[in-house]
Amino acid sequence: MDYKGDISLKGKSICILHPSAPDSDFRLRKTVLALSSAGAEVTVLSYDENPERGRVDAPCRVLCYPIKLNICHPSNNRIWLLRVLWNSTILRVQELIQIHLNHWYGMAEIAVGLNVDLYYFINVDMLKQAVHLKELTDKPIVYESYEYFPAELKNHSYHRSRKDDKLFKLEKEVVQKCASEVIVVGDEIAQGYVDYYGCKKPAVVYNVASSTVEDIRNTGAEVKFYFQSYLRPTYNIEALIEAFGKTRGSASLTIQGKAFVQEYWQALLVEIKKNPRANDIHLLGPCSHNDVVYEAGKYDVGLISISAIVGGRESASTRLSLPNKLFTYGSAGLAMAASDYPAQRRILEGFDCARYFNPESVADLQTTLQWFIDNRDVLDEMKKESLVFARLYSFEEQVNTLAEVCGKAMGLDNGGK
Repeated sequence: MDYKGDISLKGKSICILHPSAPDSDFRLRKTVLALSSAGAEVTVLSYDENPERGRVDAPCRVLCYPIKLNICHPSNNRIWLLRVLWNSTILRVQELIQIHLNHWYGMAEIAVGLNVDLYYFINVDMLKQAVHLKELTDKPIVYESYEYFPAELKNHSYHRSRKDDKLFKLEKEVVQKCASEVIVVGDEIAQGYVDYYGCKKPAVVYNVASSTVEDIRNTGAEVKFYFQSYLRPTYNIEALIEAFGKTRGSASLTIQGKAFVQEYWQALLVEIKKNPRANDIHLLGPCSHNDVVYEAGKYDVGLISISAIVGGRESASTRLSLPNKLFTYGSAGLAMAASDYPAQRRILEGFDCARYFNPESVADLQTTLQWFIDNRDVLDEMKKESLVFARLYSFEEQVNTLAEVCGKAMGLDNGGK
C-alpha cells in the first residue's frame, strides 16, 4: 500500500503493546499496516497462550510471551512443562521458563529495552503497563481504547466490579498524564472521554475492514440476510431468529461467528430448530478475519442487531459504539439493517444504504426485515451506496489519520522531520 499522508514516519521505530492473541485481531493488523506504510519500523509485543503461534500477517516484528504461570493451579503448570519437555530440548525449556519469568517484570520493562521512538498501547488490559512505562522513559505514548468505559460511567449503566474501578482510575491517569495522544472509535465516544475524564478530545480513527469488494454480486430473487459477529447472549440473536421466522417471502438468514461459549452455540441451534423458517436459517462457524469481507459479499443485507440492554440495564457504550461489522458490511457492498443508535445513524447519514430498527422490539425488527424482502428491487442501488460509504471510511483514508496521530505524538511536522 502506498502511503499518501502528509507526515512521514520513515526512520522511526514504534512498539505496539497488545494484550493477547495478535494473529486474531484485524484492528491490530490495520494499525501495523498503516504505520509500516508510512515508513515506520514496527514491533508488536503481546501475550499469548501459545507464543510460538502468535503472529501478525503484516510487515512487522512480533514478540509473543506466554501468559504467566498460574501459581494457583499447579496442575496446569505441570501440564505446560510436560508439553514443553515433549516438544523441546532442555535448552529450549530453560529459554521458555526464562520468558515466563520475564513476564513478572511486566511488558513495560521489555518494551523500554527496545529503545524505540514511540510506544503504542492497545486496550485497557495494557493500562498498568502504560503507567509503569511512563515512569521508565520520556518517550511519547499513544493509547488506543477498544473499550468505552467513560460512556458507561457517565450514564451510570455499567455493572462495576472492583477490577473495573481500578481500570477506570488507571485509564484516567493514562489519558490525563501519560499518553501524548489517545485514539477512540467515533465522535460520540471521543466526547465521552472529554466529559468524564476532562482530557483533551481523543483522535478518531475508525475500525475499517481490510479490503473492499468492488463488484456487487447478484444473489438472485432471494434476499440473503447476514449477521456476522462473536455469538454472545447479549447480542439479541434470539430476537433476530424470532423476527426472521415471522417474515414472508423468499429469504434466508445466515448467522456466522464464534460462539462465546459452546453451550450458547447449542442453544442457538435449538432456537433455529423450533423456528417456523428453520430450513431458511443457517448457523456457520467463523471465517478468517482476512476473508470476512469477501464472505459477507455473498449476501444482500448485513444485520447490526446488537442490543443495548445488558444485565437488565442500558449500556451507553453499546448505544454509542460503531461495531466493526458496520464497516465490514459497507466494504462488502451490503445494504444494512442497523440498530437505531445515534452513532450509527450519524455515520450513515447521507448514504441511502440502511434501514433502522429498534433492537429491543422483535416486531420492529420483523417489519424491517420484511421491508427488504418486499423491496428486493431497490437492494442493488442500496448496495452500491454502501460501497460509497465504505470508500469514504476506507483503509486508505484511515491510514493517513493514524500515521498523522502518531507523527504528532512524536513532534513531527509535515516534512517528517
